[in-house]
Amino acid sequence: MKKLVAGTVVLSLLALAGGCSKKKDGQEAEQNRAQAAVSLADARPAEIPAPAVAYLAMNKPAATMAALEKLAGLAGPVPPGMLQGLLVQSLLRLGLTDTSVVDLSAPAGLLVLDPKKFPRPLLLVVSTKGEQQLLRALQPTWKNEGKQGNAYRLVREEKDTYAVFSGGAKNATIKHEVFLACDGPLAFVARQPGTLEAGLPLLKKLLATQGQDLLGGVQVDRLREIFERELSALKTQVVGEMQQNLGSRRVKLPMDVDKFIKFYTMMAEGMFSLTEQIGQVDLAARCSDQELEMKLGLRPVAGSGLANFLAQQKKQPLRLLAALPQGPFLAVGMNVQWKSLKPQLAELTAETMNLFFGKDTPPELLKLLDAMWDVMGDEFVFSEDLNEQGLTVVEAFSVTDAKRAREVFLKAFQAMADYLDGSQLMGIKLEMSPPRKIGEHRGAELLSFDMSFLLENADPRQARIMKTMYGDSMHLLLAFHEKAALVAMGKNGEQLLRQALDRLSGQGTQGFDQWPAFRSAAGSWSGNLGGFFFMSISNMITASIHSAMSMEGGSAPAWKMTPPASGLFMGGGTRNGRLEMVFRLPAEHLKEIGQAVKQLTSFKQK
Repeated sequence: MKKLVAGTVVLSLLALAGGCSKKKDGQEAEQNRAQAAVSLADARPAEIPAPAVAYLAMNKPAATMAALEKLAGLAGPVPPGMLQGLLVQSLLRLGLTDTSVVDLSAPAGLLVLDPKKFPRPLLLVVSTKGEQQLLRALQPTWKNEGKQGNAYRLVREEKDTYAVFSGGAKNATIKHEVFLACDGPLAFVARQPGTLEAGLPLLKKLLATQGQDLLGGVQVDRLREIFERELSALKTQVVGEMQQNLGSRRVKLPMDVDKFIKFYTMMAEGMFSLTEQIGQVDLAARCSDQELEMKLGLRPVAGSGLANFLAQQKKQPLRLLAALPQGPFLAVGMNVQWKSLKPQLAELTAETMNLFFGKDTPPELLKLLDAMWDVMGDEFVFSEDLNEQGLTVVEAFSVTDAKRAREVFLKAFQAMADYLDGSQLMGIKLEMSPPRKIGEHRGAELLSFDMSFLLENADPRQARIMKTMYGDSMHLLLAFHEKAALVAMGKNGEQLLRQALDRLSGQGTQGFDQWPAFRSAAGSWSGNLGGFFFMSISNMITASIHSAMSMEGGSAPAWKMTPPASGLFMGGGTRNGRLEMVFRLPAEHLKEIGQAVKQLTSFKQK
């Protein structure tokens, strides 16, 4: 089995994001949300049978579009009927003179067959009000030339505009033909009789949406087998063209070109390695006037490195989540059993440092970094905010032994300070001070160190960006508490670290896990999953407005960051050897996004 390289490591770890807690806003509403979550979690699109490679099924297309319209209207003006009108326009383009014969309140779907066996591989199914009504609505656009077996052969001619504009015959025409088969209220349409014959029984079975608004899937391993030669050529082309462009200096970079080529090649090969280990991808979605919720399931190839990695995952609670503060615009948490990927993570770390700092990482530092990986545990949580204080970060990760971790980290940071002396990051010179003790709190030693940026020769705009984000230096603080390491960054970093220690000790204010906005975003998705990703898009927009105006040298208006009531949530974990992810966007947060967009528009007008 080909080893997982760096790109696979990063994508695999980031993919395992999920986990949250329930919102208690009324027993009936909570019960409805819980039922929706369970049904979505248990949705199991059938294994896509050969020769099909992909499908999409909608339960009630018109109702789904209406719900999406209502949700989108919360974030900004949406003309009534806009999305539903797209469905009707599609029917008109098919040549229907009466679109009402298609029942958009009943199932519809699409199937894709093996494109090498079926040159015209698409099969469409819609629900109708009857076979004869449909045939009449297709006239006079389509001429019915009678049945061939169980299917009608329909033809039409249209002017060949390409031939006309190319100087060809003015009367040149193109002949189209489709094949239509009806099975009760269902009408199946394909441009090749073989596609219709092979696909009809398959698509009919796949239309069972199990109560979801939308189900779909892609048989990735079958597609990979079909296009094996083309994918091999694509891999060579993607890597080769970038190497050629960089080698000839046609692409300019603020870093060592040879190191970037090596890094890019490693990441590209990792991406291709990951895709080679995916067997099937499934999609399920529900949409109501309260939320948009989508679920993605990824089944790995049996025996692959990805399958083995997913099999190692355990459902464990995010114990450190309480250390994070309430109110950030972004937060991530995961409890991932990653030790099997340590060699790839170590390689990625070394190559990233070599690339961005412009020099090879000394063996002594690599050994210390390797020791850091050894003492780190499986849990990691992180939050980020941008306000009048600049960029602030709080993070925590588990360690196997606090005393050993402190010893290793201090040695590594000292070696890192020596390594960074005189280094440059994207053209900016760096200096790092060794860690120093500044006090104690909750029985933990508080350590402080700074990353300074020498901006004298930096681009003025780049210098303003750094000043806005970090001030005169990146102020970092570190503490070890029981089996956890806590890190804070920002102008008020010491206060952030002390508060994190308070929360983790159960003595401070409630942490991120109890934040109503997070609970609203997560909805009923709870349990000991792999992790989560949370973002307040509205606050991110507001923060970006202020930051952008400051970076451009203008005077930004006073900060008016309203605490969010909800947010975007993505989460997931492993189940029966599959990676399962959920995406949730509540109506409550769409309203907040709409307000932030209005604010952005008003700033632009000023």
